[in-house]
Amino acid sequence: HELKNNGAGDFNLVKFNADINKQPKKLWAFSKHVAILPSCILLLSPLSVKARPKGAFEMDMEFYVKDLFDAVGLKGAQTTGMESDFKKRPIYLSPRTLDKTFSSNILNNVITAIAKVSNSQPTSLVESVNKQLDYFLKMFREFVPLVNTDVSDQYYFDMLLYIYYLEAGRIIPLSENRVQLRNLIGESNLKLLKEQYNVTSPQPFSSNLIGSQSIDSINKYYSHSIARMAMGIQNILDAFRSYGIIGGYIFDIDDLSDEVYAFPTFQDGLSVSFQVTLQEPATLLGFLLQSQANTFFHPEIIATTIAAYARQWGYKIKFEDYLMDRYYRPSNDDVQAQDVLVEFRLFSPTSPTDDF
Repeated sequence: HELKNNGAGDFNLVKFNADINKQPKKLWAFSKHVAILPSCILLLSPLSVKARPKGAFEMDMEFYVKDLFDAVGLKGAQTTGMESDFKKRPIYLSPRTLDKTFSSNILNNVITAIAKVSNSQPTSLVESVNKQLDYFLKMFREFVPLVNTDVSDQYYFDMLLYIYYLEAGRIIPLSENRVQLRNLIGESNLKLLKEQYNVTSPQPFSSNLIGSQSIDSINKYYSHSIARMAMGIQNILDAFRSYGIIGGYIFDIDDLSDEVYAFPTFQDGLSVSFQVTLQEPATLLGFLLQSQANTFFHPEIIATTIAAYARQWGYKIKFEDYLMDRYYRPSNDDVQAQDVLVEFRLFSPTSPTDDF
C-alpha cells in the first residue's frame, strides 16, 4: 500500500497515511495454508450473499480461518458454530480508548437500524443482547485484554457490535434486507457527523441536475465533482480516527482527482475505483469472528458512511472489504490481520448498474 498505480504504468506514493501513534500490535497468527503476497488481502467479503459453488481460494480461506481460531483460544459456542477445544494464546495488547459519547451514538444508530429493518422494538433487542453479555465477556477475555465494560473500550465496543450483528443475522435473514440495514446505518452515521459533531463536507452544487440535463452533461458534472467529494471522504475518515473508531487510515485522494479519466469512464457506464485502508478498526474482532462462522454479514460502520455520503451527491457506489496485513512477512506463521481494506467503485447516476 505504499505505491499506487496511476493507470498509465507509473506509480505514485500514497498521499495520506494517518499514523496510529503506537507500535503495531501482535494480532492474529495466520495459518500455513495461506500463501504470502507483498500486499496480502484476505477473506473476500462480497456485497451479495447468494449461494454459489466455492472456488479453490475460498476453500483455502476456510482452512485458514479454522486454523486461525484453533490457535487463538476460543471455546465452542453454539451461537457462532465454534465447537472445537482450542489452545489459549493471548495475542492482543491493551485496547484503544474510544470517545464514549461518539461510540455510544454509533451503537445507538446500529440498534435503531436493526430494529427498524426487522420491525422489532429496540428495547427487546437490547434485552436479548444483555442476556448474552456474560457469556461473550468470558469468551472474549480468553484472547483479548478487555479492560472496561463500557463502549470507551475498543474491544468491548467491538464485542457489542458483534453480538448485535449476530442478533441482526438471526432476525434479518434476507440479503436485500441486510443491504438495507447497512445503508440505513451509513445514513444515520453521516447525519450524526454533520449535526452533532460539525463534520463539514463539500456538498453537491445542485440536486436538480438529473432529469433536466443530457447524459453527457450529467457525466461531465459528476466527473468534475469527484475531487470535491474526495475532500468530504477525508473529513469523514478524520472524524472516525479522532474519536478512536479507527487507529488510522490510508486514503490516496489522487485516485479521485483525474477528471480527464473519469468523464470517458462514466460515459461508458464504468466505475472509478478507489481504496481506503482502515487501520485497526474497532470492528476487527467482529469481522474475524463472522468470517470464522462462514458468513459475510459482519459489523461495518465506516465504509457504509462513505457510501452514504457519495449517494448524497447522486453517485452510485459499491464496496467490498477485506481483512489484511499491512506488512510483508517472509513466514506464513507471522502474518497478522490488523487492518481492513475497502475497495470502492464509483459510478455516475447515468450508469445502468444497480446501486447497493
